[in-house]
Amino acid sequence: MNEKVDNFIKYISVYCKYGETTIVPYKTFEELKNIKVDVNEEENDKKMDEEASKITFLWSTDILPLSRYQIILKKGVNESKWKLKMEKICQRTIMDFKSNSLAKILTIIDFEMVKSIQPSELLFYDGSKESESKCPTLSQLKSKNNCLKNYISYEISKNRNSIYKFLKISKKLLLLENYNSLNSILNGIRTHKLNSKELDSVSKVFDKCKTYFQIRQLLDICFQKKSFFIPPLEIILKDIEDSNRNKNSLIASKRFCKLIEFLILVQNQKFVKKINKKTEHFILNKMFVSRFYSAKRKKICSKKYEGSYFLFI
Repeated sequence: MNEKVDNFIKYISVYCKYGETTIVPYKTFEELKNIKVDVNEEENDKKMDEEASKITFLWSTDILPLSRYQIILKKGVNESKWKLKMEKICQRTIMDFKSNSLAKILTIIDFEMVKSIQPSELLFYDGSKESESKCPTLSQLKSKNNCLKNYISYEISKNRNSIYKFLKISKKLLLLENYNSLNSILNGIRTHKLNSKELDSVSKVFDKCKTYFQIRQLLDICFQKKSFFIPPLEIILKDIEDSNRNKNSLIASKRFCKLIEFLILVQNQKFVKKINKKTEHFILNKMFVSRFYSAKRKKICSKKYEGSYFLFI
């Protein structure tokens, strides 16, 4: 009987550890016997943290673009000097950097990646894994967005107050009209159940861009003004998929043509901002490290909660 009770307690503890409020379905003791519970979950968390604390001086460009520090390092000049710089940067936290600086770096990264999209990628991409191999820039941008979302989700799980830091960054991204990183931050925040105060703060920041249709309207206005803006990758991919899958659709064709015009517009635009190499390497490194947490955190935080009515949900 004691063994059955222990199993029951272990089973319940898995759902309670991360503040999960979902009611656990009733299980008989016979069913509980067959449940596999990771009793060393905290130990596994420590291993993940240790793995993430290791310094990665170079990563695959399939995952993320290289930072300026890494590009210099690849040249093989004063390697020890640049490695030391990277090590020091990786020891800092998100709170050590100004929100405005982080927003600018995220916008520069997005702008350079969107600008690198080749016209052929628009013809090949249809949402399948096979097509992604023919669309390196779109795949890299997709990977970058996932890494940013996972990093934000993990950072909030470690430091709940960091949610307000990310909201400050979001406000700056709105001013820069970078809706791509803005959406990634929102997706990272919404992996957590928000209390009323947090939900109110998030709602205020995303009040004018919390739905798909609001984003569409904002992008149309930006396009008409020929002003600088970066649309969410999800909208780019949706327009490409709709066009390639529904070749007889007039709406899909019009949106695809508008996407072509947008990319031409981006090719001729200049986003002149001084690049802070330290900030750039910091945020890219944090995004890269987030790969170690993504699978586990997604499983825990994948449910939609009250108030999660935002973009692309």
